[in-house]
Amino acid sequence: MNTNVYNAFIAAVLICLLQPAYVAAENQDSSGKWSYEQFRILVERNIFNPDRRKKITVQPRVEPTPVIEEFSLIGTMIADATVYAFFEGTHSGYDAVCKLGETIADHEIVEIGTSNIKLQVNGQPLTLSVGMALRRQDQGEWQLASASGASRRETRERRTSGGDRLSPVSTTETEKTDAPGESSSDLLKKMMERRRQEMQK
Repeated sequence: MNTNVYNAFIAAVLICLLQPAYVAAENQDSSGKWSYEQFRILVERNIFNPDRRKKITVQPRVEPTPVIEEFSLIGTMIADATVYAFFEGTHSGYDAVCKLGETIADHEIVEIGTSNIKLQVNGQPLTLSVGMALRRQDQGEWQLASASGASRRETRERRTSGGDRLSPVSTTETEKTDAPGESSSDLLKKMMERRRQEMQK
């Protein structure tokens, strides 16, 4: 390397290192004492320091929001010698009225009773009672659980026209659906009729 170029490089490095010290001297307190903070920049920028390391900023880890799927059995009904099972769930495909032999979430319905149904998945039988649900998280295994449909009278949700996005149902509408004095059979008939109308749209 050319001597003049080398000397110019060294001079530039010294100027860069000494400039913070000059600024620190100007900021020296009235007692004449120096603090490490005033010279920290010299240590951080010293390219000849073998222990110099790049400052690493650790970003906080953001845990992904779990995706929970659920469908619950809300009732059964016998009409015109045909039995039906009524489901409600977190996905539009889980709001369904099914007959024997049909499937929901890959579970085949093999028997429908007055208070429960029997499902079969991968050759394994499973009994689901009215008011119970099957739930899974992040595409995991389906697990039997209490229906979180969370008191349909107060916190029931309905999907908006935008897809599976959920929005609360008004108290007035819920009260109309679950009006006092209506039998479960009447309720199921209304739900079935509403389901038929939805399928015809």
